[in-house]
Amino acid sequence: MSFRKQLERKARGVTPGLKFVAYKGGNKKFSISLGKTYAFYDWASVTKPVFAISAVMKLYERNPQILDQKISNILPWFPKSNVKVKQLLNHTSGYFWWKPYYKSINPKFTPQDRWVQLRKSLRNESVKKNNEPVYSDLNYFILGFVLEELYNKNLYEIWNEIKKDLGFKKTDFHFLNKPHHARHLYAPTEICKWRKKRMQGEVHDENTWSLGGISTHSGLFGPIDELVQYVLLLRKIYRGKRGEFVKPSTVRKFFRISTIGNNRWALGFMMPAKIGSSSGDLFSRKSIGFLGFTGTSFWFDLSNDFFVVLFTNRVYYGRERYGILNLRRFVHDEMFKRFAKN
Repeated sequence: MSFRKQLERKARGVTPGLKFVAYKGGNKKFSISLGKTYAFYDWASVTKPVFAISAVMKLYERNPQILDQKISNILPWFPKSNVKVKQLLNHTSGYFWWKPYYKSINPKFTPQDRWVQLRKSLRNESVKKNNEPVYSDLNYFILGFVLEELYNKNLYEIWNEIKKDLGFKKTDFHFLNKPHHARHLYAPTEICKWRKKRMQGEVHDENTWSLGGISTHSGLFGPIDELVQYVLLLRKIYRGKRGEFVKPSTVRKFFRISTIGNNRWALGFMMPAKIGSSSGDLFSRKSIGFLGFTGTSFWFDLSNDFFVVLFTNRVYYGRERYGILNLRRFVHDEMFKRFAKN
């Protein structure tokens, strides 16, 4: 059976369409589009490394001690605790994984006042000691306040600085959930029971939507080419290219494993779990990546200088379906076998 036929079988009932590219040694080796695809996708949590971690990298270069600073020493309103910046990045803070803040945020308020409402909720969150990292959106809400405090700018102003550094022309947030282009150009996600419509060109994540479309944990929309561009930039810096937005030593620092256990994290980047990783069974342990809940992802094998960027809109059929893991594993294993060692 041809690879395309196998892919069609794996994708059936998981996503209406997909596109992905594979690069070896900085050169494109394979690309494919299958089913119904679109110019722009909701990047979901891929926003975290592209925006938030890029911004933290720049802060780290100004002050390497930032990673070990306590949040309560940066934010005057934050409750006293021992939680440090680096624990927000590698998900060892002890905060719960997710909360439905959108239910208590008033959409009639300005975006700035909505964040004030969120701040009040975050002040009451407790931490608990975990044996392994627990992936948490709360970490990145808190990180958003840290960035605004240390940059002395609002999140969108910080993003415009980062966007320039990354060379993006089309990837952006949708302020007040208003898409920049015609809606039909955006990959639709699910029919949202709360918003009573199919989401298209508006961020899928309810919390980010309620905050006005801009956040450190989700909200970016863009084409696959610009996520590829982002990974190529990281690759170039990691391999020693100077004169970019951060130094090679900074990227290498953030790519280094910083946790123990099956759930492996660098500083702001996933690393392949010991068992059942979405990167498949063949990517080396020295790989970094990230997943978006809507079906976007990238995985970059540092040892083999090989990466795959995959875009789907898998939540179109509903968020309760989990076939995306097997699809991701299949794509990464097949691409690795064909191109990673060439």
